[in-house]
Amino acid sequence: MIDLISGEDLAKRLRFDGTTSAFRKFCHDTGIRSVPGRKDCYDPVAVRKRLDLVQGLVRVDAGGNDGLIEQSRARRSA
Repeated sequence: MIDLISGEDLAKRLRFDGTTSAFRKFCHDTGIRSVPGRKDCYDPVAVRKRLDLVQGLVRVDAGGNDGLIEQSRARRSA
């Protein structure tokens, strides 16, 4: 089962008043993206990874890659 979260729910969980311009700017600045083809749906696992990265809670390898590219490639080849 794949769980997605709506933009409104994500905004509330991040303590925004809704999907306001401030919320959209925060997402843009942190690299949080909606699911391709679903403008208002977010993957909570990807959001958590981006927040961990922004907060410095995960180590980025020497190439500056946060591992998301490899994960994406693995999903496509499976």
